[in-house]
Amino acid sequence: MPADRPVNLAVVLARAGNEPQIEIVDQAVDRPGPDEVEVRLVAADIAPLDRQIAAGRLPLAAAPPLRLGTTAVARVVSPAADGAVKGALDGALDGALVCVLGELTGMGITRPGTFAERFTVRRDQLVALPGGLDPRRAAAGAGGGLTARLALFDTAALAPDETVLVLGGTGAVGRAAISVAAGHGARVIAAARTPSAVPQAGPAVTPIGLANLAGDVLELTGGAGADVIIDCVGGPVLSAAMRAGAFRCRHVVLGYTAGMATEIVIGALMAKEHRLMGFNLMTVAGERQRAVLADVLADLAQGRFEPAIGAVYDLPDASSALARAGATVGRTLLTR
Repeated sequence: MPADRPVNLAVVLARAGNEPQIEIVDQAVDRPGPDEVEVRLVAADIAPLDRQIAAGRLPLAAAPPLRLGTTAVARVVSPAADGAVKGALDGALDGALVCVLGELTGMGITRPGTFAERFTVRRDQLVALPGGLDPRRAAAGAGGGLTARLALFDTAALAPDETVLVLGGTGAVGRAAISVAAGHGARVIAAARTPSAVPQAGPAVTPIGLANLAGDVLELTGGAGADVIIDCVGGPVLSAAMRAGAFRCRHVVLGYTAGMATEIVIGALMAKEHRLMGFNLMTVAGERQRAVLADVLADLAQGRFEPAIGAVYDLPDASSALARAGATVGRTLLTR
């Protein structure tokens, strides 16, 4: 390592498992190349994906030791080799606040991630924050908002006046999906274990519980069912939700907090031509991710949806933060 390059604190997964071993270490900062910039961490969300990797439940993740972190809000501390951060940040100079699309290049999955004081990132992974947007709100809402918008419009092709069933309406993706779908003119049924915790986004949003999912949805829709299902829950809830779908319902699966396996009645799938679709952010082109993320950040800046921040930890306390994030209501952030 060249002597003029600083070292910095980084969060490294030393051993994956139900009780992962997390170490805080000093790591060298790579010198930025022609298409890269060095950034300093401001705030990073501990996403469900980060917790899955730490638990050893993502087969494609690199073996430990691995620096964790798939997204972040950071400040540019060294410009690209030509003196300016170009591409997604045309004209922005040293000091710009940016949202980092780490997952776009496998950061925190197959290569070192964003949980470090400083790190080097490709400039085409960056989207500038609108002026006045609190970086912690951006960190808490960017990932969920990006996934929600892509799932609703790119995967499910949501149209105004359709009915959307959101499963997991209190999580980051669910909260964003509720606001985005309602703002698009859709009727939203938001299902959660605790319906009272579902955010209200106007009269078009109806919160329900999970106990009588299919029956409640069919009653609310006059027997028609939901045109689109945004499923952040999976497991047996997925099967129940299928019974709540309309003919040719577009059912987008984004997560599996209720379990990775379920039983599907094939006859019911065929009879309604139910369209069960997986969603994988890593398959979405970078240009599209940047464009959609810019819309999400604009929504956050203008108060169109409000992410829930449950806990904030300093970077050296990452081990405690990771251990508690799953049980925390709202997003868990690491800051520096």
